[in-house]
Amino acid sequence: MEGTTLTVAVALLLVILASRYVLGRSRRASLPPGPPQRPIIGNLLDLPAEEMWRKIWEWGKQYGDVIYLRMFGTPFIFLNSAEAVMDLLHKRGAIYSDRPHHTMACDLCELHDLVPLTKYNEKFKFERRLMNQALGFSAVEKWQPLVTAETHLLLLHLLRSPDTFVQDFRRYAGSLIFSTIYGYHVEGIDDPYVKASEELMEVSSWAMMGGWAVDSMPWLKYIPGLGFHKFAAKCRAGLNEWVEKPHHMFKDLPDSMAKRLSFCGNLLLNDDGKVTCEPEYEHKVKWLAVSVYGPGSDTTVITLSILFLALCHHPEVLQKAQKQLDEVVGPDRLPTFQDRSRLPYIDCLLKEVLRWGTPVPLTPVHRLMQEDQYRGYALPEGSYCIANMWAILHDEKMYPDPLAFSPERFERLQQDSMDADEKARLADPYNYAFGFGRRRCPGLHFADQSLFMAFASILACFDISPLTGADGKPLLPPLEFAGGAFRHPKPFKCRVSPRRPGVEGLIEGAMASAQ
Repeated sequence: MEGTTLTVAVALLLVILASRYVLGRSRRASLPPGPPQRPIIGNLLDLPAEEMWRKIWEWGKQYGDVIYLRMFGTPFIFLNSAEAVMDLLHKRGAIYSDRPHHTMACDLCELHDLVPLTKYNEKFKFERRLMNQALGFSAVEKWQPLVTAETHLLLLHLLRSPDTFVQDFRRYAGSLIFSTIYGYHVEGIDDPYVKASEELMEVSSWAMMGGWAVDSMPWLKYIPGLGFHKFAAKCRAGLNEWVEKPHHMFKDLPDSMAKRLSFCGNLLLNDDGKVTCEPEYEHKVKWLAVSVYGPGSDTTVITLSILFLALCHHPEVLQKAQKQLDEVVGPDRLPTFQDRSRLPYIDCLLKEVLRWGTPVPLTPVHRLMQEDQYRGYALPEGSYCIANMWAILHDEKMYPDPLAFSPERFERLQQDSMDADEKARLADPYNYAFGFGRRRCPGLHFADQSLFMAFASILACFDISPLTGADGKPLLPPLEFAGGAFRHPKPFKCRVSPRRPGVEGLIEGAMASAQ
C-alpha cells in the first residue's frame, strides 16, 4: 500500500514538473528573442564589464530592437530603438516607471531616500512636483544670472590653467550645482562639501550597481560576518558627512538672494529666511538636494570634455562656430542668453556632442509593474527594462553615418522637404539623451541652458586644438571612452589658447559688470 502511494505521488510530481516544463517552454516561446541562456545564471556571463551598450547593440543586429535576457531569475528587456522606447517607456509610462528594490543600497546602506532609488508611488510623484517647481522649464530663467557668472569664472580658470581643463570643468560643475541647490559658491575642487558629494556619488553607485549577491538573495542580509556588511556599515557611517552636513551648511548660510533663489531656499525658506516647515517635508528636500549632485556634475564634465575632444579632430567645426559668434556677438563682449536665437550652429553643436558622445549610454533600470504585451511578445512582470541610448543616438536610419561628428546633420534636417519639422523632432537628441517617460531627467532645461552658455562662451574666447609633435604634426588625442554608467573620454591633452589679445580683460569686465 505504501509502495503504491509512493508511486502515485512520484507520478503526480512528474506530471506537475512536465506541465511546468511545457508551460515554461510555451512562455519562453512568447518572450522576445535574445542570446542563449545557461541554467540558473542565465546570461550573467554574457554582458561585458565595459561598453555594455555596444554588446547590446551588436545583439540588436542579430535579434532585433527588443532583446530578452535573464540574470538568475530576473528578466531583462533591452530596447535598442527609438520606436520601442517611446512605445513602452514613454507611452506606457504608468507601468514602466518603477525602480527595482536594491537590498544592499536601500536596506543595508540606508540610501532608500535617494531619488534614483524611489519606487513609482506617491513619494515619487511628490518629489517630481518639487523638482519641477524648482528646476522646471518655467523656473529656469531665474537661474540665468547665476549660470552666466559661473561660466565667466570658468573662462578665467581656463585662461589661467589651460592644462587642467578637466579640473576646471569639475569646479565649474560643482559650483554651478551647489549654487543652484544651496546658494553656496565653490572656490575649488578641494571644497569639503564637493568632496563629500563625490564620495556619496561613488558609494551609492557601487551600492546600486556592485552586483551584490544579497540583491538576488535578500535573506543573506540576516547572516552576520559576510563581507558586504562591512561596506554597508561604512556607508551608514558616512551619511552624516554626505547628507546632514550640506543641509546644515545651507541652514547656517547668511540670508542672501542666492540662498533664497536656490533649490532648497525656494522649497524651505519662509518670508523671514527661516526653515519652519514640517520635519518630514524638510527631510525629503534634504535628500532631493543631495540626489541632484551626481548626475548633474558628471554629465556636465563629460559633455564639456567631449566637446574639446571633438574639436581637436574637427577644426572646421570650431571655425564655423566662431565665425557665427563673431558675426552675432563680435569681439567686444561675451555671449548672452539673448543671443541664442541667432546662434543656431551652437545649438547644432550641442546636439551633436550629446548624440555622438552619448554621456549616459544606458538608462537606469525601469521596472515593469505588470505583465505587458508588445509586438506579440510577452514581457513578464518585474522585468528590468533598459533603453540603449547609445544605439538610439547612433541609429543610421535617423542619423546617416552615425559615427561621424557632424553638427551640420541638424541643419540639413531643418532644410529638408515638407516633413522636415517632424524629422527634426524625431531626431532631436534631446528627446533621448535625458531619459524617457516619467523618469526623464527633471533638470534637463537647466542642463540645456548651462551647456549652451558654456559652449558659446568657451568658443568665443578660446581656440581648442591638438598638441603638436616634434615634427610639427598634430598629435590627435585618441577617441577612447571609459566604461561604466557614464561614457567619459579617457584622459587626453589638448591646447586651450586665447583667440585674440585682451581676452582676460574682456572676461574680467563681464564679471565686474554683472556684480
